[in-house]
Amino acid sequence: MAAPAAPPKMYLGRMGREYDGYYDLGSYRRPVSTNNASALEWFNRGLIWSYAFNHEESVKCFERAIEEDSNFCMAYWGLAYSLGPNYNKPWEFFDAAELEATVQRTHHAVERAKSPSSG
Repeated sequence: MAAPAAPPKMYLGRMGREYDGYYDLGSYRRPVSTNNASALEWFNRGLIWSYAFNHEESVKCFERAIEEDSNFCMAYWGLAYSLGPNYNKPWEFFDAAELEATVQRTHHAVERAKSPSSG
């Protein structure tokens, strides 16, 4: 039997707040419904990155939140929001294949957000 994974090393960030070595993005948080603290942290990171127009990193964070809590509706919303067109990449910058793949991914995320327990 494998030994349990060690908890992540914690670092002291701005204003004395501990963080796990990922970028210290500050203290902005949104109250959303999940009982999983790690999923909530990844959701907030994704939201902050989307507000900073780094949608690629935002997508990674929302995907990580979904890994932590597959029933976390707002993480699916965030994924769909970040995948879609934005200030840096409007729809006309997507080629046909990328457009189709993005629409499929965003549609799937929205459907999961509406009914998370359906897998």
